Amino acid sequence: MIRFIDYFKFPKKEKGEKILAVCSSFEPRCMHAVKLIRNSKAVFDKGYLFSYPGEPHIKEKEINKQKTHMILSEICAEVIPREVEKYSDADIMNWIDEISQSNSPISLTLDVSTFTNYSIFGMLFHLRQTNFLSNLRLLYTPGIYAYEPKLTWGLREVITLPWLSNGHSAPGGKRTLVLLLGYDQSRAAGVIDYIEPENIIAYIGERDGQKFGDIEVSEGAPKCLRLNRKLIQYARIAKFEYGSALDPETVCEILTPICTNELDLGREVYIAPIGTKMEAVGTYLLCNELNKKYEGFCILYPRPVKHYERYTIGVFDRIVEYNFPL
Repeated sequence: MIRFIDYFKFPKKEKGEKILAVCSSFEPRCMHAVKLIRNSKAVFDKGYLFSYPGEPHIKEKEINKQKTHMILSEICAEVIPREVEKYSDADIMNWIDEISQSNSPISLTLDVSTFTNYSIFGMLFHLRQTNFLSNLRLLYTPGIYAYEPKLTWGLREVITLPWLSNGHSAPGGKRTLVLLLGYDQSRAAGVIDYIEPENIIAYIGERDGQKFGDIEVSEGAPKCLRLNRKLIQYARIAKFEYGSALDPETVCEILTPICTNELDLGREVYIAPIGTKMEAVGTYLLCNELNKKYEGFCILYPRPVKHYERYTIGVFDRIVEYNFPL
């Protein structure tokens, strides 16, 4: 179960070396969780500051990276910069091998706010193959978006995530596409064109329980439906499901019976999480459930040509905390 927090502290019984991992970004929200941790006076043994090489050298991104490093230096005994490729898990596996050399169990706090979904899937999959974690805590800072936000431009390719797919074959036969819609209509349309499914089920996430200053904010279903209005008109979506955009367990609970029903009907199921990072975490939990019994499903990641800079215009006061099941 998730918690909305504005103060960070470790449970009294939490054991092991405490490691914090964050990702620098051109979005200011990459610093929000570390600022909250600093204000809470929590300390870590190590802090890893990840970044993606080859991205445009945007002035704001370099400033954010320097500021994040400075804050990490205040709350971590050691700060270690790491570069990881956006669409490869080799660097992630090397990092996991590195931290696994610790002589004690590790309590890992991972801020997923500005990692790509591809990186998040790779980290969760490979971390769960290990036995050195005493705890895996995920943090997420929801962003506040403009009225008509521009997140990405173009679609470079649709990637199948090999770690989370089971029995995937080339598109053909009866296909169901489960779309976790976000604010990025172009990528959702690209997945539909790639799969050409007979059946489309859309998951719409609500983002409630948040405040910006003293103002209650409810971004989510209405905005998602408005930003995907053209896609909804032409894509002939058979069913809409509504749930949390921030609670991974809710995503899993809603989509598991839907996917199992489609698989029981003999259809191939393609799942494309294009919503929030926490919906991606929920998709990971969903795959674990499906893997217990089924084949014939796969996870798709639509890789854009480019990301726009500064597509959020603020952050919420509280962040999301989720203890990931090991």
